[in-house]
Amino acid sequence: MKKCLFLLLMLISVNVMGQEEPLQCDTVIQAPGKSVSEIYTTVKAWVATSYNSANSVIQMDDAPNGIMICKGRFQYEAPGGINYQYMDGYVDYTLKIQVREGRYKVTVGNFIHQSTSPQFTKAWTFGQITESDEYQGKGDRRKKKVWPNLVISCKMEYMAIVVGLSGATSDNSGLLDTDDDW
Repeated sequence: MKKCLFLLLMLISVNVMGQEEPLQCDTVIQAPGKSVSEIYTTVKAWVATSYNSANSVIQMDDAPNGIMICKGRFQYEAPGGINYQYMDGYVDYTLKIQVREGRYKVTVGNFIHQSTSPQFTKAWTFGQITESDEYQGKGDRRKKKVWPNLVISCKMEYMAIVVGLSGATSDNSGLLDTDDDW
């Protein structure tokens, strides 16, 4: 009986811990026929044109190993009007790109919400965004109501990054002018 109870408690604790995993999204994008340097140069050009300041966004730039790590941010506006405006703010995230011959992996994670409410910043900041379906922290019902929208906003930002990078590395993107006849 003790063994069964212990096993049951272990399963419950593993399930609870699994829900608190930070939200992370990743995918591998194929770029057939392109070398590591071609893909890396295009990815770096995309970062330079997609963010306000590529120099402040790029945290690691390791071209020989095909690794780039960036810190990004997007504005977040909570749905629900004036009663939810305290949760408006921004979400910081980490973008990691690993390049290999003919493909590259895009990983976006470490999403952290920060409220910009001048009076109640700490009270209305969500902090780390997790895989959980429901808000697990302290707060009133408004936080529980906004949480799913915040998670979806993070996933939409990830999808926008993937679509942007995928378009940039496609054969006809025009991001880098390879035509020498100018």
